[in-house]
Amino acid sequence: MGYTVANAGGLPFSDTIHFGIYLLGNETAIYTVDKTYNLYPGAEAGADALEFPLAPGAYQLRWTSGHSGAGTADFSVIASGIGQLAFAPAAKYPLA
Repeated sequence: MGYTVANAGGLPFSDTIHFGIYLLGNETAIYTVDKTYNLYPGAEAGADALEFPLAPGAYQLRWTSGHSGAGTADFSVIASGIGQLAFAPAAKYPLA
């Protein structure tokens, strides 16, 4: 999951964002990570990403920050690359 962080204020500061991944409807995090950023006014937004080994299902990302508050985002992980290839090859020497 990609995201950006930026300083919209007038003073530089350091901020630690706590991220938690929860099964939707659960109150116990299955993964957590803290990331700290040094943010400067006027600087371009910094891009970063979160990566977790999630099985297919419904999840909620929760984050808290000393400067930015808190938030949530619900999302789903769907299976990919699972299936069977079906094809009908053409006959090399068709029958007449």
